[in-house]
Amino acid sequence: MTADEASALLRLQYTSFGEMLENGVRPDGHPAFVQVLLWFWTHLFGDSEFVVRLPFVLAGTGSVILLAIIGKKWFGPVAGLLAASFLALLEFSIMYSQLARPYAFGLFFGLWAVLAWTNLVCAEKPNRKHVFVYAFATALAMYTHYFSFLLVVLVGFSGLLLMRSHNWKMYLSAGVLAVLLWLPHLSFSLTQIQTGGVGGPGGWLAAPTSEFIPQHIYVTFNHSWKLVVIAIGIGVLGLLMSGKQRFGKYHILAFLWFVLPLVIGYFYSVWRNPVLQHSVLLFSFPFLLLLVFSTWQNLIRPHVSAMGLLLVMAGLFIHTFSMRAYKLTNHFGRLRELVALKLYYEKTEGKENVAAYFNVDAPYFLGYYEKQFGKKMSNVLGTINNGFSELLDLKKAVKTTTANYFIYGWSTRFSPGEAENIILEKFPYLINRTIWFNSAVYVFSKQPSMATSNSNKQIFETQTDFLSPQKDWANTNSEMLFQPLDSTSLDSGQRVFGASILKLDSVHNYSPMFSSTLGKLLVNPDQEIEVIAEAQQLTAKNNATIVIQVKRGDSLLFWSGMESRYQTDTLSNAEKKWYFRTRLPENLRQSDEINVFVWCMKGDLLLENVRIRTWTGHTHIYGPRPDYAQ
Repeated sequence: MTADEASALLRLQYTSFGEMLENGVRPDGHPAFVQVLLWFWTHLFGDSEFVVRLPFVLAGTGSVILLAIIGKKWFGPVAGLLAASFLALLEFSIMYSQLARPYAFGLFFGLWAVLAWTNLVCAEKPNRKHVFVYAFATALAMYTHYFSFLLVVLVGFSGLLLMRSHNWKMYLSAGVLAVLLWLPHLSFSLTQIQTGGVGGPGGWLAAPTSEFIPQHIYVTFNHSWKLVVIAIGIGVLGLLMSGKQRFGKYHILAFLWFVLPLVIGYFYSVWRNPVLQHSVLLFSFPFLLLLVFSTWQNLIRPHVSAMGLLLVMAGLFIHTFSMRAYKLTNHFGRLRELVALKLYYEKTEGKENVAAYFNVDAPYFLGYYEKQFGKKMSNVLGTINNGFSELLDLKKAVKTTTANYFIYGWSTRFSPGEAENIILEKFPYLINRTIWFNSAVYVFSKQPSMATSNSNKQIFETQTDFLSPQKDWANTNSEMLFQPLDSTSLDSGQRVFGASILKLDSVHNYSPMFSSTLGKLLVNPDQEIEVIAEAQQLTAKNNATIVIQVKRGDSLLFWSGMESRYQTDTLSNAEKKWYFRTRLPENLRQSDEINVFVWCMKGDLLLENVRIRTWTGHTHIYGPRPDYAQ
């Protein structure tokens, strides 16, 4: 179960249907159909993964059949079968057709509306049945997803231009009926539009760049340009085999119904609020397939084409299923594995010996799998951590536990890299590290073990103790001279822990700066930079920030910091270290300049040393990403 699906199930946890609509649909960014379906479906059949996903898989299967029928009506049987075969066997459509989210039904209802539209607008003698089917299918598409809504709106306007003179009354009545069927949802849609989407301020989705469009083609064809070329080649072959081609209205419609949702979504995302993702273009994707394979409309040798179709289907099947890229676990963070690992260690090491701290969007996500496994986890010390001040909650949990093992797992949300450092203070051995797409789980132990797996490899290290000159370390200001302090210059009760101590205060508030080219430290945005600052007696009376910045000439490209107060227990006078561990943005170059220093923001700070390390990091967090340019 993905976090998106678990979130949908979480929004069903209300005592009445009306309460679910108000609290589970209105604040969400999607229309109501899927939530309503899941409400009744899970009440009737339960909420196991198989049961929850079954109707969506059936909708995806039905979409393949609908596309074959539409293709046959528009361009002939071979074109319809080719388009349907690609829809059935491409990773893109397989993945979203098994996900219990609006995509499979949005695709199904959109294609159903197009088929009904074809029967109503283009038939010689449409009847009332066509009116009701078109209105019903259109309304359902509007209830399912706002991009399937957009598709049927485009379809509806197209009909105004193409409808025959003798059936305009039927067509307009179908449109009016579709709107009337949708009107009960109007207040929900207005609320959702005012709330905004997943982009913009506070959102996680960035506006698309010009690279999105070619990347979308690449993604939809199994992340393979070779497969794109093969698909185009099949279209060209159909053109050669079918003889003279006739370019008609269906070619124009297929082109417009694929391109317009992409263009509208792109410019809306750039100018107003980012909403464009590959997933929301699933509903218009079939029309690209129809356009590519429309060249097979005037088939001369059907037996030859049938054999070719079988070869195409076999090759596409092997290409998709050999990579297994359609599996949801390759594209979404994992939840089941977090709970399963905790329960396994409880069974083998004893419940009292295994503590855990998870970082997920809601405790329900873990509770769902506790219910599926029929077992409840023990000694779970936390279920969410946004970093910064919540790092202190983790630190207190680590300090107070008496367990011999500590499990930290996260999925589908930001996970502070400093969590690993904090846990290692008390549990110094990382005995298991398993990483997946946008999720990971770590097992720490007080005792060494031979079971360490998938370790994070160190790339680079440097440190300074402020006593002797170090390569790439220099003062931030040539006029600022820092003299090593000894125990005689400190207040009573303070002692020297290292070879030298650097005192930062309101006058001298910056440490010596580390400066180097980025490529010497790391070359890929998935790699992590870690800074450890060690000082004497970190308390609430002082506060300092570890700063990492990247510059290109006089332009500051990146600046971020971690304040010591987020990791300082105000009830303790024994704090010595705080950590900053992060990934850098993708738009950097290996030739850019990276700086690291400590900035004393409050009080006096007795700084002993600063260490910088870089690590291979989480290589699957967002899927493979290219190295920084030179």
